[in-house]
Amino acid sequence: METKKLQKLKLKKTPARSAVLSLLTRQKQPISAEEIYQKLKQNKFSCNLVTIYRTLEKFYEKQLINKIITPQFPMAKFEIVSEDHHHFTCTVCKSSIDIPHCYSKPIMKDLKIKHHVLVTGHTLEFFGVCPKCQ
Repeated sequence: METKKLQKLKLKKTPARSAVLSLLTRQKQPISAEEIYQKLKQNKFSCNLVTIYRTLEKFYEKQLINKIITPQFPMAKFEIVSEDHHHFTCTVCKSSIDIPHCYSKPIMKDLKIKHHVLVTGHTLEFFGVCPKCQ
C-alpha cells in the first residue's frame, strides 16, 4: 500500500519514507516529528531526526499529509490526508480529537458569494479541556 502511494506521487521508495508513511497510516491522531522518531526508534528502525523532518516536508509538498501548527502548540503535528475534517486539542494533556464534520463549508460559500473569492484551503482548530482533564 505504502509503495503504491509513493509511486503514485513519483517519490523514490526509501526505508525512511516507507517507515514514516506506514507509521502515519496507523496513527489515530496527528503526531509530531519527534514522536515519529521515538516510535520508529522503539521499533528498532535506525533513522535520524533530520531525515524524518525531510521526509515529512516532502510528503507535505506532495499533499500526502496535513501539517497542523497552532499558536498554542507551535510544534507541528502531521497526519495522513483524509476527508476534510478538523481537530479539538486539549490545552492540558495536548491530546487531539478528530472532528469528522467540516464546519467551514458554509463560510467558504458565503465568502465566494459576498466577496467573490475562491477559497483554496482553510484551517479550523478548536481548543479546550478534554473530559479526562476536566
